[in-house]
Amino acid sequence: QVAEAIKARGLRCDELVYNTLMDGCVKANDITAGVGLFEEMVQNGMRPSTITHSILSKLYQHAGYEENATEMVAQLYQHHGMERPSGSD
Repeated sequence: QVAEAIKARGLRCDELVYNTLMDGCVKANDITAGVGLFEEMVQNGMRPSTITHSILSKLYQHAGYEENATEMVAQLYQHHGMERPSGSD
């Protein structure tokens, strides 16, 4: 909803905005919204950074996938035909 409000005002969401919103999803334990923001970010042509990768890992960990977080994030990148950012292990 915040991303939509930003766009409605004619502003552009960049990687920093998406990362900040996804980090908010970590704090709110809202994995669905966080993954949705990641997917929107990718669909808008942005390449996730190591910071994005770290936020996604935290998102999955906080949602109860502690042991599988790394694999789940890797699958998310693979689903979008992307390699994980270097230095993201």
